[in-house]
Amino acid sequence: MQNSDLVTKDDLKKELENVATKDDLKEIRKEMAKKEDLDDLKEKFDKMLVRQINSESETSDIKENMMTKEDKNEILTAIDGITEKHKNFETEKTANQGAHDRMQKSINKNSKRITKLELKTA
Repeated sequence: MQNSDLVTKDDLKKELENVATKDDLKEIRKEMAKKEDLDDLKEKFDKMLVRQINSESETSDIKENMMTKEDKNEILTAIDGITEKHKNFETEKTANQGAHDRMQKSINKNSKRITKLELKTA
């Protein structure tokens, strides 16, 4: 065996400087999570997971019942048709009212003429 293969006291001291002491390990242990902490964390995680699942379910329900662009366009197209029919109806109504008013004037004139003629012949 050669001298260079032997470990000296100085070599051991240098190596031991990098090794954690009991106090170091106690400090690390204080910072580590305890079983109760992990159980609490698991419980909180489970609750969050349930909320997430419920949220996804609600979102899915909303998506199922939500109006799509196609639905909106279909409704607007139907409303456009109804609006056009209403405009046509209003135009026809105005024209019919004008014709009615003209006929009423004519009837009133004729009634007066008939009344005069009846008075003359009586």
